[in-house]
Amino acid sequence: MNKVIHRTRIGTFNCRTLRTADKVSELAYQFSKHGIGLLGIQEHRIVHPETVKRTQAGPDSILLTSTAWRNSMGASVGGVGILMGTNASKLIVETRVVSNRILAVTFAGNPKLTLVTVYSPTEGAEFDEVEQFHNELREYLHEVPAHNLLIVCGDFNARLGWEGTSSGWYYHRTTSRNGVLLKETMEETNLEAT
Repeated sequence: MNKVIHRTRIGTFNCRTLRTADKVSELAYQFSKHGIGLLGIQEHRIVHPETVKRTQAGPDSILLTSTAWRNSMGASVGGVGILMGTNASKLIVETRVVSNRILAVTFAGNPKLTLVTVYSPTEGAEFDEVEQFHNELREYLHEVPAHNLLIVCGDFNARLGWEGTSSGWYYHRTTSRNGVLLKETMEETNLEAT
């Protein structure tokens, strides 16, 4: 029987903001305290000129972020990132900003791990904007090699209902508009919501 050598906890967190150093420090502390290995981050609201910014978040953690953007009032909104341990950061073989709402990082291993963190437009957004997000996500997911372990995490701003499913574990009775698009993306790319 094969033994598990190392388990990695992977999660996702809509942090609402990481614009101050104390917010980053608190997140890094909780990340380490709870033994999380990789954490997808949404809505960090950090605007920076770099395509991807690497920040020492804590003594043993690195934060990679794609830039947030400014809304019509000049406030910073959005932004996605991945918080990881320093050892995991040494295994990065590719970082790709698919869009301002989608960040993908591939880590060396056998198999390689591709972690995609996303922040979907809300239910109140125009349908075309949400559809564009899902089209960009689908296009990227089709490019990921089939032998990579693929994990997509994030804030999809969607409700998945249990109507029409045999699993019955979905929380909501009905599926929202964004949920319909998410289901279509999952079906097209062979993903399962957990």
